[in-house]
Amino acid sequence: MIGNEVVAIGAGVTLDASNNPVPGTAPVPVAGCVVEPMGSSELTVRGRTGTYTQIRVYLPANAPVSATATSVLAARGHDWMVVGEPDEWIDEDEDLSGQVVVAARGRG
Repeated sequence: MIGNEVVAIGAGVTLDASNNPVPGTAPVPVAGCVVEPMGSSELTVRGRTGTYTQIRVYLPANAPVSATATSVLAARGHDWMVVGEPDEWIDEDEDLSGQVVVAARGRG
């Protein structure tokens, strides 16, 4: 186990042929994660008011599910959208191997 936080991984929003949301499966909790805050920026740079915050999540190698580019992570009391494709972290001793996921949320 590399960390002590629990992060729930959900499938995110899936749309059917008529662009209606399809009910997804329940998020799966993953124990042993490390959540690293990456800071936030003002959205005024993007022409809006509010903030844009990112985190980096290290998932353990034995996680029951994997994150994808469309996953939604629930961590530290908020929902976070995955940014891009998750990467694999390879540790030679396999103590720290697992997925590395960057996720973001906007407010405002």
